[in-house]
Amino acid sequence: MVVRDTSASVEAPLISRVRYFDPHEANRALIYVRRITKDVIDTYKEVIRLRLRIEHQGHLDQGSNLEDSYKGVMIRLSDLVEELHQVGVEIKDFEEGYVDFPAMSDDGELFLCWKLGETDVDHWHHADIDCEDREPLATLPTLIG
Repeated sequence: MVVRDTSASVEAPLISRVRYFDPHEANRALIYVRRITKDVIDTYKEVIRLRLRIEHQGHLDQGSNLEDSYKGVMIRLSDLVEELHQVGVEIKDFEEGYVDFPAMSDDGELFLCWKLGETDVDHWHHADIDCEDREPLATLPTLIG
């Protein structure tokens, strides 16, 4: 939303509502999230490959094919991450494919956690814990909301 007056233009912040998932909803979303996550990982590999080529070549002329390719792949990566955000999830690792699904328990916000290659969302972790230290769903606190 843009607020305008005769002297200036100010963009008002968008208020976004966090979507909270339960394990069933997270697993249903995997149909879409799995494909996008795979695309993120593949695109990130291309970003790294192009970045290494650019660094190896040193100075690039503005408008070079390699620079244009790099910019295009970065835009693609950004678009893919935005697609995941639109679903309500966040990719936490572009190499391993960890994805967090926000959830709410009596103890506060936590994340249901999935990694590319896994069949289902079978893990969780507190908001202040990394995906690598996630716990099995069997230990999940009662969710609310």
